[in-house]
Amino acid sequence: MTKQQSILLDILLIDFTKPEYRGNGGLVNIEKVVKGNEKLKNISEIELNKLLYIIRKEQLKIGIQLLSGTSIFIVFDSHIKDFLNIGGFKKLRIKKRNENYFKWSGFIITTLTFIILIYSTFIQGNTQQIETKKNEQDIRKREFQTKISKDSLKIDYNKMNEVNIKTDSIKK
Repeated sequence: MTKQQSILLDILLIDFTKPEYRGNGGLVNIEKVVKGNEKLKNISEIELNKLLYIIRKEQLKIGIQLLSGTSIFIVFDSHIKDFLNIGGFKKLRIKKRNENYFKWSGFIITTLTFIILIYSTFIQGNTQQIETKKNEQDIRKREFQTKISKDSLKIDYNKMNEVNIKTDSIKK
């Protein structure tokens, strides 16, 4: 149901309750209602049938009988007035729209959560493995550099001993 349809439905229900459109036995002729209202005059018969279909469908969903019949209607005034007092089709449309937004918001949040979960599981896991490999390589390089430093220190120490031995032998 569109916004325009909800407005026309509320107008139609209000006109159904007007005494000037009532015939024998309180029955209401749809042609009199449509011809008596400027906003309803311009709608086609197909659009009018859509509006009546929406009324029939929605009255089953909400559990309130608003009217009964095809071209001549039995109108339940108190039900229609109560329905219009709680907001009518305009409020019903807004309620459905909000429910739809809520469903879509839930779907979007669920989808984004799933994507973040997948990202954190697989992408970050690979990143951590790469960082671990880099850290292992850094440790190996440091160990190698440390080993080279120790070897060079041994060599230097040996050279120093040779130098000391030579200087000692020269001094003697």
